[in-house]
Formats: sequence, structure tokens, C-alpha cells
Amino acid sequence: MLVAVAPAAALAVGVPATASAATIAPTKACYTNVPTKQSENITFTISGGTPGGRFQVAVESYGVLSGNFDGAGNATPTLSGKFGMGTIGPVSGKTFPVTLTEYTAGGPAVTGTTTVKATNAALDIARKPTNPFRTRTWRVSGLSPLFGGGRLYASYVNGKGSSSKVVKRVRLGSPNACGYLKVKRLLPPKRAYRTWTVFVHVGPSLDKNKSLAFNFRTFKRYY
Repeated sequence: MLVAVAPAAALAVGVPATASAATIAPTKACYTNVPTKQSENITFTISGGTPGGRFQVAVESYGVLSGNFDGAGNATPTLSGKFGMGTIGPVSGKTFPVTLTEYTAGGPAVTGTTTVKATNAALDIARKPTNPFRTRTWRVSGLSPLFGGGRLYASYVNGKGSSSKVVKRVRLGSPNACGYLKVKRLLPPKRAYRTWTVFVHVGPSLDKNKSLAFNFRTFKRYY
């Protein structure tokens, strides 16, 4: 009986440790990419990892970060990078795969997966119809992840600098988690031929530093 037990014990020693079933999740529902700047940092919550062990988080088309779990097998890594969105226009939400790799005595192993959603900070107002006083399609995205949820509004501003003033403010509607909203609205606030700037923002109060702007001019054509 003892002779039979010895080989079994030797085999057990040689089996590499099984990687833990770690879980990983982003701390936000969506992240914003500013086309002319860097994307938002992404913070993850990881639990169930190997206490004190080494790990790597990779976000497709964004970036990679390595770190160590704490004594309880948890971590909250923050990655910096820039999403490859494929467009600079408004996006309802693009999904990117995320993998968590742990480095144990048995070698590297993917022990957790998830996804993150991203969008652009962008505003697009259709050029057609050519009649400026007919409704046209508006598309906007990216404000809510940056500045908090809530309804989107449009403020029409006339003039520049200290002489500028809000002529009219309208409610656009409630966007999705990535701040995306598609609506049909009139572009000029009234029948007047002049240059305007429309600011789209979260909530009824206008803060130009937390808004997306669109400049346009209404004029008469003579044929």
C-alpha cells in the first residue's frame, strides 16, 4: 500500500497551481475620447486574484498596464491611452475587449475578461435641408461620461466675448450612457439672418468649458 501511495504523491507535487478565477470590471459605463486630445483614463476593479501576485490588464486599441494584487487579491489599476475610434464624429458607444492575465508559478494565464465602451466628444448637425428654417438631424455624444448624466440642452448665443448673450435655450433630450443623442431640431433659434453659435451641454446652465459648440450663419440667396 505504501509503495502505491508514493508515486501518486510525487505526481501531485508536480502539478502547477491552478490560476484563480479573478473578476474585472470598469468603474464607469462609458469613457470619452476627445479627438484632439487624449482619451479618458480607465479605472478597473479587480477581485479574486492571487494575493501579492503579478497581473497585466490589456484594453484592445487603447493600452496595457501591469501591476500587483494586494494581500487580499484585489487591485484598482488605472490605464492611460487613446481609443482607436475610427471616426471623429459622434458615436453611440463602441465596445473594446479587455483581458486580465495573471503570472503564477504555472506561467501566464488569462483569468478574467470584460469589455469597456467608449465614445467621442463630438457634435454633428446635418447640412441638409438647405432651407435654414427647417428641422435637421443633430447627433451628439461624449458629454455625459465627462460631466455627469442628465438631459442635454442647446443654448443659442449671439455675439462674441463680453458682448455675447444667450438668445434661446432648448431641451434636446436624454442621451444614453455614452452621452449619445440623435434628434431633429431647428438650427436657427428664430428667423434672423446672422452668425450664430450653438452650445450643447448637460443640464440647463451653460458652461462653455463643458460644452460642444457649432458655428453657423443664416443668409439669403438671390438667383
